[in-house]
Amino acid sequence: MLRTTGPDDGKYGAPHSLLGCRKVAQRPVELFDFEDGDTLMEVRTSFDGPYAAFYLGWEYSTCSFYISAGAEDCGTSLFESVNLGNGHVKVSLPSVREGGPALPSALVVTDGGWIAWVSSASATGAPLLARDSKGQRTLDPGPIDAGSLRADGAAVRWKNGGIPHSAALG
Repeated sequence: MLRTTGPDDGKYGAPHSLLGCRKVAQRPVELFDFEDGDTLMEVRTSFDGPYAAFYLGWEYSTCSFYISAGAEDCGTSLFESVNLGNGHVKVSLPSVREGGPALPSALVVTDGGWIAWVSSASATGAPLLARDSKGQRTLDPGPIDAGSLRADGAAVRWKNGGIPHSAALG
């Protein structure tokens, strides 16, 4: 959920925070603080056990306000897996501004907090990538059927050309 955390400054908008929780009675965990008026434009999420994985893409409103004056590179992203019980970040990938992944066409998180995603930014198709204790790696060069990607415990399952595949993340 997004919560406004300050007053609207009349120019860029109000700052807000992204919060998450697994249960109604649980106190929300703060996941990220957005600057004045920043608005999410791209979102992918996945949940398993205590973990939430999310890709968030947005433009800095303070930068985008000045595009007509030559401001560039206003977009950025946040790609993480977080334990919603304690707020611990399990996986954090670089933002698109730092050369990190673009918005995935599919995303899953395992019950251990590791993530796999189908890349939407590849000239050779839609590869399946993962990030776990072994680092970031390609599980399948693709093209992957994004709708087939599933998490099952510590494993991820997908189809390439209609043929089922799986891999354990850990």
